[in-house]
Amino acid sequence: MFRIRILVVLALVACSVALSGCSRGSIGGILIGYTLDELYGTETSTISVDNVVGTLYLQEEERFQLRILHRQLRDHAQWRGYGRYYYEEYVTEECDYSSSDPGVAYVLGDGLVVAANPGRTVISVKFDLLLQKADQAHLTVVVE
Repeated sequence: MFRIRILVVLALVACSVALSGCSRGSIGGILIGYTLDELYGTETSTISVDNVVGTLYLQEEERFQLRILHRQLRDHAQWRGYGRYYYEEYVTEECDYSSSDPGVAYVLGDGLVVAANPGRTVISVKFDLLLQKADQAHLTVVVE
């Protein structure tokens, strides 16, 4: 739903720019004059590993499925009168994963951690949304 709203706003802005020539007196100029924060309010967006608290301990060749939870809190602009909006969803398969030491443990594209050899590594999780900086989370994995 959120992505559809953003796409609609982008389409409206693009159409209004094309029709208005960016003059402040027209509808397009008014839309361009406002920032996205003024249209939609400020937003706090975070991701977290939902099924691990602290450090993940695994044995060699063990596998563990991560669950990445994305949360958004939007505080709409006062003139819109909408108040606050809270949303959360699992985005495990939409994230990018990397390991500081893939020889110890690595993560497949669907969030499956694979323990390879004894040691310690940090798994980094990145989630990108349109028109917003990427959210990141980190998880220490110890393979025994």
